[in-house]
This record gives sequence, structure tokens and C-alpha cells, in this order.
Amino acid sequence: MSNLEILSRPILQIARESRYRFPMDGKDPLQVSHDARQPSINAREYLIAAKANDTYIDRFLDERGIWTFKEGQNIDITGLTPQDAFEILQPFESPLLDLSMNSLLEGHKYPVEGSDEPVGLFNDHTYLNHIQTTWGMVEQFMQMAGVEDMQSYTDAAAAVACHDSFNFLGRSDHNLDAARGVRRMFPNLTGGDKGRMRNIQTAIFLHNEIVYRGTPFNLKDRPFDQKVELMKQIHTPMSAALLLADKAEIRRGRVIPQALRPQIVDAHEHTRGNLYTDFAGLQHVKGTLKMTLNHNPWVEQNNLLYAELLDGKVDDQFDQIYAPQSLKNPDGQISMEKVYREMWGLYGPHKARDADRLSLMIAAGFVLFPDTEAFQIDYEHKYDAQKVIQREFTLDNADEVLGEIALAA
Repeated sequence: MSNLEILSRPILQIARESRYRFPMDGKDPLQVSHDARQPSINAREYLIAAKANDTYIDRFLDERGIWTFKEGQNIDITGLTPQDAFEILQPFESPLLDLSMNSLLEGHKYPVEGSDEPVGLFNDHTYLNHIQTTWGMVEQFMQMAGVEDMQSYTDAAAAVACHDSFNFLGRSDHNLDAARGVRRMFPNLTGGDKGRMRNIQTAIFLHNEIVYRGTPFNLKDRPFDQKVELMKQIHTPMSAALLLADKAEIRRGRVIPQALRPQIVDAHEHTRGNLYTDFAGLQHVKGTLKMTLNHNPWVEQNNLLYAELLDGKVDDQFDQIYAPQSLKNPDGQISMEKVYREMWGLYGPHKARDADRLSLMIAAGFVLFPDTEAFQIDYEHKYDAQKVIQREFTLDNADEVLGEIALAA
């Protein structure tokens, strides 16, 4: 049975069983839910309250909140270059991603010292930031894996362009919303080729770690080698590349401006992770897949934006902004291990076998590069080559190493 045949049933099954917020009939309003404990809210009302762009809201939703977008009916990327496909989709996907940022910031608010109102915090998910960078990584990873078919790259560009655009309805099911949404928005995207369309939907659907934890995949608590074997059955090179890139796309440039204040930055774990960590490359040599990350604890002398975080004390020590409970030793191994945990969702020993961001990213590497014997992560200090944390994950030891990271204080 092919990957597509395996996936067709789970996608439909999940769509039927879950509360679905993107009605396909065009008769019911879309609903936003950022907290499963709270009732969902009419999407139009929510976006207006979140001060989203009125023109963008009107472009996609009518006055009742019903999806009415029809501008993409004739878009067909068959035979186009990947770059052309990425640019053609930008006018449609970029506004949705802007709406998503408004929605995410409204739905993820944190108390901040010295402020009477909570502040919305979320990493940048806009088209020319996260989406564009992720596409460059996906393209590179597919090239490294030996993918030769140009249409596969074009379809991958479309998958990347669309994978996060339905975050405006909520975070938990955004992959499912986007997987179905891409077909609703662009029914002729693949010129009627159902296999290619399902490949694109599959890549979008499989990029979110939540889908792996329950039905139908049930990866939570499985040993790492079993996770990899199951993922090999359901992934294509495109989907594995997107999962790997999406989880590795961490860098200071994703921190939104309003988070760049000393009293705010420590309130949000993913802001901290992106602030202090930059993805620096991936290599595949002789059975070892090596990812390099830079631990980035400094402010450049000429970077006034970051220098302001130090309240005028431009002495190159960026770590001064950290709250005492965050990093007890900002330049040492403890802090770098903590960023590992915070960035990829390892928050305790009970998570060592969870379907977390870090283990899924590593598993995607084994899937995309089948001859991989070890996935190595070098976490390097940006300005001190002597300060490196090296972790090596194999099919046999990954659970143990993940557990060590989870236990790091």
C-alpha cells in the first residue's frame, strides 16, 4: 500500500471525528479556537477584535464569517518553477498569514511585569519571514536527499507556502485546516492531478507534532526506532523535508519586535529559544546527518534594536536581560541545554518518549535520509569555538539522549 493510500483514510477519519472549524459547504461561519477549554468564536468577530486588517478580513469572509474566497480557482502550478509557484501563491497566502499573526497574538497573551495588560507573544509566521526561510531549507534538504523531479520541488514550494496559513482559526488543528484549505482555495493547483494534490496535502497535514500523538498514528510513548519505522510508511520526501525544516527553523529574526524588551522576552519560551539560537546548517556525510546550531548570547555593537534591551548598557552581554530563574549560567552548558528543552518542547523526563518537536525533527531526518546511522546536533557558541554541546542520536540511543536533555536543569 502506498503512502498516499495509507494517509487518505486517516485524514478523512480525523476530519470526521474532530470538531472541524473550516466548513466546506460555504453555509456555516468559520470558528476560532485558541483554547479548547473555551467556546469557539466566530472568525470574523474574532479577527475584528484582534484588530486585523479589514480588507483582508473582507477578502476571505463575508459579514457572517462564512468563507467566500474564490480568487484561486484557476491557479495551476503544473510546469512552473518552484520560485514562480512560490511567488504566484504569495498574494493569496501572505494576507492569510497576516490574519493568522493577529489571531495568534490575540490568542496567546502572557502577563508581563510592570504592565496591567497581558501582551500577545508568538514567533513570526509571515510569508517573507518563516515561510520564505522554511522554503529555502526544504529545497536544500530535498536536493541533499537526491530528489530530481522538478515538479516535486514546485509542489513542495506550494506546500510550504500554504502550511501555516490557517493558524488564524487556531493552533491545534491548523495543519488539518490548511490541508483541506489548500484544496478549497486552489482546486486546480495541480492541474487535476489528484496524486500530486494529495502529496501537497499530506506534507501540510504531517508538519504539526500534535497529529502524531493520538489517532491514527499514536506515536506517543513509542520507542524512537518504532517512530521512525512508522513515519517511513506515511511520509514522502516532500513531507519529511517540511517537517524537518519547520522544526529546525529557529533564529533571532523570528522574534517579533514587541517581544524585544527585557520585561517581556522571558515570558515566552519560544521567544527565548529563537532569541538565543540560530540554525546554521545541515550536512549529510557518510551516514551522519549533522545539524549545526549557534548559541547566540551576544548583542552586536551596531545593533541598536538589541542594544536597547540592555537599557543603554552596550557591553556586548546580551544575556543580562534574562530573568534569574531562566538561565543560571548564560554562557555555559546549562543554558544551552535549557534552550534545547524549551525550543523543542521537552519539558520533563515524562516527555522523553513523547511525540515532541525535537524527536519528530530527528525522526524526519532518518526518514528523508534512509542511510543515516546517526543524527548529530552541534550546539556551538557563536563567538567561542571551545563551547560546544554535541548530541548524537541513533535509532538505539535516541530515547536515552532525549531523556538526558529533558532532565537538564
